[in-house]
Amino acid sequence: MKKIIELPAYHMDWEGENKRCQVGLSLFIKGAILLLFFLTPVFILAQRPELFFKHINLEQGLSNSTIETIFQDSYGFMWFGTRDGLNRYDGYEMTVYANNPKDLNSISDNYIRCIYEDNDRNLWIGTDNGLNRFNRKTNVFTRFIHQPGNSKSLSSNIITSITQVENGNLWIGSYGGGLTLLNKNN
Repeated sequence: MKKIIELPAYHMDWEGENKRCQVGLSLFIKGAILLLFFLTPVFILAQRPELFFKHINLEQGLSNSTIETIFQDSYGFMWFGTRDGLNRYDGYEMTVYANNPKDLNSISDNYIRCIYEDNDRNLWIGTDNGLNRFNRKTNVFTRFIHQPGNSKSLSSNIITSITQVENGNLWIGSYGGGLTLLNKNN
């Protein structure tokens, strides 16, 4: 005798399925609206940062109110080159380095045009009267000055830019004298 197995008829409830889709879509829309509600203030704040400015001028010890160059060194100090001296700012106090004609270890000129720190952390300062290397340990400047007739000296005393190349040498840009390649080892 053969046994016949009856399988239940499969019935699709399209109406119930449709309701589940509507509920899922409704939850998705509500979630998206809620997410936008909470993220909107973040976007608004990100677009409008509140900036705070601190003014540093003659009253705070700056040597001159005309700044020619600004540089931050690897120690975090801010250096300001003015028309009347080199200024180092540690966030609290200003230290001014100025030319003293009687002291050959002072900076060669007060008109500071550029500041650069090389890979050895030497600070180089370009002035209207030569290039200076600053020794941080002794607070002493070594001067490099144009010497007419000496092809191994700077091409001009008005130093406008300084940069270092991979081999450690420095390119020195000057006003009216072109470029000088300084070999730091010689």
